[in-house]
Amino acid sequence: MTACAHLESTEEAHGDIRPYNIFACGDSEYKIVDPRLFSGGHLPFEYTLESRLENKARHYSPLVFSYLGQTSKKAPIQHDKYKSDVFSLGLTILEAVTLKNLEFVYNWKEHTIEMDKIKEILKEQAEQKIYSTALIETISLMLSVDEAQRPNFLKLDADLSLYRADIRTRTIKTEVKNHSCKQELISPFSMLVCTYSHTDRAE
Repeated sequence: MTACAHLESTEEAHGDIRPYNIFACGDSEYKIVDPRLFSGGHLPFEYTLESRLENKARHYSPLVFSYLGQTSKKAPIQHDKYKSDVFSLGLTILEAVTLKNLEFVYNWKEHTIEMDKIKEILKEQAEQKIYSTALIETISLMLSVDEAQRPNFLKLDADLSLYRADIRTRTIKTEVKNHSCKQELISPFSMLVCTYSHTDRAE
């Protein structure tokens, strides 16, 4: 979250946040790959418009996904690029929580995101009580369809700053069995480290 907030503070957007681009380095540290190192400065969805990138297996926000489905794209897309990244990270975290590939929520025929499925998954996670209510509510906010209701990274980073001291001092205990991951201490940051330390990152 801190890295994304830093990008936003410098008026930069990542544009391709998904599990494949996040690497766990241990000790509660993870890194996000910057796709523009290889794409010449364009955001990935711009290459998709030119048919130069495979359009699937990417965590598009609702507005970007809808725009990709338009037959005429003469007008530039109108969206908050930071909040689009927030949605992408929210879906990435939800995949980490469920240990499932959630590409099925994208309806490529209608170019809509099936939010009912996402809400059902969030409801199931809340009922299972494996993760904190605060984490599930944060993910839900990040996955808001309406950009106006979706926080940006600066707001999220400020809200989550209270957790950092605990994350750095506590020990993360994990148990991996049959592709499952459990923790004694759950947080939005340590959860990512736990999951991506024990799952494949292949597309």
